[in-house]
Order: sequence, then C-alpha cells, then structure tokens
Amino acid sequence: IEVAKVDAETGDYVEGATLAVYPADEDGKAIEGECFETFVTGKEPHVIERIPTGKYILRELSAPYDMGYVTAEDVAFEVKDMPQLQTVTMEDDYTKIEVAKVDAETGDYVEGATLAVYPVDKDGKAIEGECFETFVTGKEPHLIERIPTGKYILRELSAPYDMGYVTAEDVAFEVKDTPQLQTITMKDDFTKVEVAKVDAETGDYVEGATLAVYPVDKDGKAIEGECFETFVTGKEPHLIERIPTGKYVLRELSAPYDMGYVTAEDVAFEVKDTPQLQTVTMEDDYTKIEVAKVDAETGDYVEGATLAVYPADEDGKAIEGECFETFVTGKEPHVIERIPTGKYILRELSAPYDMGYVTAEDVAFEVKDTPQLQ
Repeated sequence: IEVAKVDAETGDYVEGATLAVYPADEDGKAIEGECFETFVTGKEPHVIERIPTGKYILRELSAPYDMGYVTAEDVAFEVKDMPQLQTVTMEDDYTKIEVAKVDAETGDYVEGATLAVYPVDKDGKAIEGECFETFVTGKEPHLIERIPTGKYILRELSAPYDMGYVTAEDVAFEVKDTPQLQTITMKDDFTKVEVAKVDAETGDYVEGATLAVYPVDKDGKAIEGECFETFVTGKEPHLIERIPTGKYVLRELSAPYDMGYVTAEDVAFEVKDTPQLQTVTMEDDYTKIEVAKVDAETGDYVEGATLAVYPADEDGKAIEGECFETFVTGKEPHVIERIPTGKYILRELSAPYDMGYVTAEDVAFEVKDTPQLQ
C-alpha cells in the first residue's frame, strides 16, 4: 500500500508529518498497543509492504505545525487480498483565523488600522523580529491562513487617528490545532475630552459661553477654517468624543457678558492617544471697575456722595429703571465687579452738600471686555 499525505486545498504532498498505522478492532477503533508502522512523510507517498490484510486506522501523530497545518482526523482503510498497489490518502488541512477590528462602542468594523501579528516568547512577550503578518483593516475581518499553531500577540501599529480612534492594547491569542475558523477581535476605543468652563474666582461652572475647538498649525495658531466643534456651555462640562489626536486651541467666541464675564484667552491643549477621559479647563474672568469720587481742585477722595450706575440707551441716555448699583463714596475708590460690558452713565444722586460740594454732571463711560481693572 502507498500512503499519500496531501494538502487539503492544493493536493500537493505534505512533508514532515508523523503518521502511524494501527490495526482496528471489531468496533473500528485503533489498537494502539499493536502499531504496525510509524513513519514521517516526504515528497512522495510512503510505501508499506507485506502488511497483513484487514482493517486499519491511519493516524497523524504530529502535523507540520510550523507550516500552518493541523492534525488530521483518523483515516479508516482496509488492506485487501490483492497484490496490486493500494492507495490510502490523508488530507492535511490548515489553520484559518479571522481578525476583526471593531469599534468599542458600536461593534462596527473599523477601517484603516495597521495591525501586526507576532509570535510570543516563553514570557508571553511579542517577538518583534519575527512578525508573521502586517495588514490594514477593511470593511470585513481580515483572513489569515496557514499560521502555525501557538501563542501570538495582535498589535495595533497605527490607529485611524483621523477618525478619533486611539491605539488599542495588545491582544494575546492562541492559534489552536483545528481547521475550523478561529476569530480574534480587537476593539478600537476613541478619544474623550471634557471641556470645563469655570468661574476664575469660584470655580463654579459657567453657563452660556459659546466655545469653539480648532486644530492648530505648525506654529500653534488656530486653523479657523477647520473648526472641529462649536458649543454652548451648560451646568456640567461639555463632552467631546472621537476628536482626532493632536494639538488644538479652545476659543471663547462669546462670553456671558450679561453676567459680567469677559472673553477668556485661548487655551492650547493636546488630545493624547488614550481612551481615558481628558479634561480641558477654561477660566472665565469678569469685569472690575473702580469709581473714584474726587475733589475737582485737590484730587482728594470725596466721602459721602451717593452715586448710581445706569446702563445707557442707544442715544447715550441713562435707562433709569435699570440702575445697576447705588453706593455711597468713602475714603477709597468704590469697586464694582461683574458689571456687564457696555456703555453706562455714572450719576450723582446726592452730593455732600454740608461740605460745600455741588451735584456733579453725569459721567458717561464704557465697561470694556477685559479682566483688567478699569
């Protein structure tokens, strides 16, 4: 008889497999203690002569695993009462794994990631100099065939950062001795940035500010034509997900001026290659003005005058029904904080007449969009 060990797909002879021939009992099971012959396959079929007629089991004791083959199933055969050459064929199938790269949230396949498969050493670490295969993910799982059985590391060499993904952690897996399709899944997580807009003094969240996020050029300047997101702040930090890694500028387009806040300076930040939540904080400062009531001749501070601050209408006249603040002057200038930006009238309601002063004329002024003392 000749025993042919062939590739299940190509039909080519398979070298390096260790096979054994056992007689079978009445139930068709191999009588392992009575092995007739053991041999290693070569480039041609193996010939066995003078084997007694009867029923047998051809068993693969060891496949050429380093070529991606797996152990074949036993082949039952019968040696018949004839001198003609009889042929027994055993097919060697091979490993098949599919690598799925999916979104950690949606489960959808992720395109454009560069992955590599490495065998591992005895400590479970990737043997980087022996990469088995490198590939770029697509719309379907990637199929790898004829990978030797054993333990491996699946590593992401480059994530699709422009889609907001981050580099995934290594996935350890084992290619088992089976011709069945084995699936390896790597999840791609994404960036998460929370933007906190807070009061520069109290640390409380500031509502009603309009902010924008811009990528920056090589000089660190905002690329205004490529705004990633614009939003209005609320009672909690604003969450931005799937923003590409890289450097950005957070800009306040409009502050809640009616609450006395002023436009904050740009905040430069970097979105890093991590799935952990990253926080960017912008502080909102506020207006500060000091009102000085002085003697027209000496310049000394005048105490006891009652002054009022009114917003001005478009004609520059005081809107008397909307007085912002009334106060009595003292030995130092009076400080007013968090007054909305805009035009105002400072009016003396009552002068310290007992000291010989007279009522001053109204003073028009403007509260500007600056945190500096005015």
